[in-house]
Amino acid sequence: MTDNILRNTALAAIAATTLLSATSFMSEDADARTARCGSHKDVVAFLGNKYKETRIGMGLINAGQMMELYMSEEGSWTMLITRPDGVSCFGPVGKNWMHIKAKPAKAKTGA
Repeated sequence: MTDNILRNTALAAIAATTLLSATSFMSEDADARTARCGSHKDVVAFLGNKYKETRIGMGLINAGQMMELYMSEEGSWTMLITRPDGVSCFGPVGKNWMHIKAKPAKAKTGA
């Protein structure tokens, strides 16, 4: 039961982040990131130069795309999606990112 509540909470958080991505671009951080896409090299350089953001995590998503999360020491953050052809597009952006130490999920046993 607790596992289902945690799973549903996590799914709700992901859905909320996705829904809020459009509004994130309309915030005060909506400068050159509204251009949305560019070469991975150029986009990463922009995040480093303008916001001092560096990659803190990454993973593969749909159709071989890579999702990366960039964060600065000041807490600004940007989600970046890179297609297999090397074009990177900005996803949600925000402030006040907090690292939360994840606890490993317990394996289910028995029927």
